[in-house]
Amino acid sequence: MMVWGGGNGSFKLSTGGRYCTCIPTTYYRDADGDGFGSGDVPVESCTQPSGYVADGSDCDDGSASLWRTPGEVRDLLFADDQTLVWTAPAEGGATSLVYDLLLSNDPTDFVTSATCVASDAAATTAIDPLSPVPGAAFFYLARAQNACPKGDGSLGTRSDGTGRIGRTCP
Repeated sequence: MMVWGGGNGSFKLSTGGRYCTCIPTTYYRDADGDGFGSGDVPVESCTQPSGYVADGSDCDDGSASLWRTPGEVRDLLFADDQTLVWTAPAEGGATSLVYDLLLSNDPTDFVTSATCVASDAAATTAIDPLSPVPGAAFFYLARAQNACPKGDGSLGTRSDGTGRIGRTCP
């Protein structure tokens, strides 16, 4: 609604104003049509403009097969005495994922004490033929990756809620 001019007796208005009857929502341009928009191109509107979406988290708005960094790999376990299996993240962020599997003999250090059992593996499985020495243990973390900038997925969180960090696999 637009209001322009008016008055009540000796008080006269000569400027205009706008009044919005809705609460505007921020929308983001979705150039690749994947349902995720570029956070760099926001607009505020009362209705969703054509070609815009409410989610502005797209990491590559030029590729419909890539939209965000993958989430945490789930359900890592041994299928037999050498084969580890896991479930892909609930939010993969892309149509194509690869995985790293990290091994450490120190559950608090997946950076300097870790080795890569698998690197950029297409399958949700890896074989580790090594066995810890008697009285010791091995600890494993799996990470999903995609082609997003910063495309390494989460390694999960520590018991205090902080994110785990791990070495980069070749």
